[in-house]
Amino acid sequence: MHSRGQSISTGERERPGRPGRLAPDFSLLTKREVEVLLLLADGESNRSLARQLNIAERTVRAHVTSLMRKLGARSRVEAALIVYNHRNALMSEAA
Repeated sequence: MHSRGQSISTGERERPGRPGRLAPDFSLLTKREVEVLLLLADGESNRSLARQLNIAERTVRAHVTSLMRKLGARSRVEAALIVYNHRNALMSEAA
């Protein structure tokens, strides 16, 4: 394994959303970021998230940006895959 998470033989980057990968460090997320992540994984829009959480849409965008950075997700879909593949670890961290 190369130091930047790259396999020398294939050049493929390890991504936390892929099945079989180690669970991301969910302890980096705030309680609100976990709430946002779980709703995001259900396919909710920022507007819907804002209404459900009773916060501004701009605040939702800030939470989404922050949690994606912390998880190493490049997109909302990848963040949703992280939840799908590691839901048990996420739920135990959220408890």
